[in-house]
Amino acid sequence: MNSRIQQSQSARRQNNGSALVELASIAWVLPIASMLTINAALVGFAAWMNDAACRDVARAAAEEPTSAKALLAANNALKAFAVKNNYADTPTLLQNDPDFQYEIFPDENGNPQLKKGPYVKVTTTMDVKLPAPVLFAKNGLSNQLKFRQSYTYPLLCPRKIEK
Repeated sequence: MNSRIQQSQSARRQNNGSALVELASIAWVLPIASMLTINAALVGFAAWMNDAACRDVARAAAEEPTSAKALLAANNALKAFAVKNNYADTPTLLQNDPDFQYEIFPDENGNPQLKKGPYVKVTTTMDVKLPAPVLFAKNGLSNQLKFRQSYTYPLLCPRKIEK
């Protein structure tokens, strides 16, 4: 019986260092996995934030009767999505012609045609700087991503166009 106990203790002594060797052999995986997790979380946050901002901005612009008021309302709605961190910029509203459109399609009397459907189209972008470079960028390693989102809403209060 005594020899069995001694064999068990000597077997335990031989396995004492194996856990440390296993831990050291996979220790390089942990920083890589944590950086990829942080990148994925930041990408998900930025995509969600830009999508929500674009949707709310389009809705605010659709409630206005003129293009100038729609643009002002869109910019005011965008202020609610201000981001203050080192990795993600605040979403921005693209205001050039194909990205911000406010169309009413008047008939011969200046009334809106509901067949063509008056609408407002809004596009927002958001820049993200990832903490670790990603391999799937166009130019090799990069930590810069740009999100772009467009929404089109029907105008909620189309008015007669004054000539």
